[in-house]
Amino acid sequence: LQRKAYRVVELLDEAPGKPAPGLYPVYFGLDGTFSGNQVSYGALGDSFYEYILKLWIQTGKKDERLRRMYLENCKAIFDHLFSLNEPSGRWYIAESRGLSKTPKMDELACFTGGMLALGAVSGILGDDEDLKHQHLEAAERLGETCYHMFADSPSGIAPE
Repeated sequence: LQRKAYRVVELLDEAPGKPAPGLYPVYFGLDGTFSGNQVSYGALGDSFYEYILKLWIQTGKKDERLRRMYLENCKAIFDHLFSLNEPSGRWYIAESRGLSKTPKMDELACFTGGMLALGAVSGILGDDEDLKHQHLEAAERLGETCYHMFADSPSGIAPE
C-alpha cells in the first residue's frame, strides 16, 4: 500500500506541465498530465504541499525526491507567489494561473506558515542559516496575516 501511495508522488513529480519547478496545478488527469494551470496553496492544493515535507520527515529524512520537491516548492513560493498587499502591509501566498499571479489567498493556505517554520527546523534546508531565517521570517509574516484574517472579520471567521 505504501508503494502505491508513493507512486502518486512519482507521477506528480514527473508529469509535464508544471508552470515552474515546485508549482503543481490543482487538476491532474487520468492520462498522467496536469489539466489546466491553476496553482493554489488554498482549496484543492493545500494538502499536497503540506504532505511533501511531512512525508520526508516520516520516511526518516532520507528521501531525496521529497527533499528536492520541497525545496523546489519553497523556491517557487518565494520566486512567484509570496506577495505583499500594499494597503494592509500584510504578506500572503498568491494563487496563479501558470505564472500569472492572482492576488488572493484562501484561509486554507494558512498552513504554509507552519510548513515553512517546520521546514526551517526539520533539517530539510541543510545548514543554510540565511535560508532558515528567510523561511522563519516568512512563516511569521504569514501567521500574522492569517491571524488578521480571523481577528479583523466581524464574525471572527476568516473569509474563504
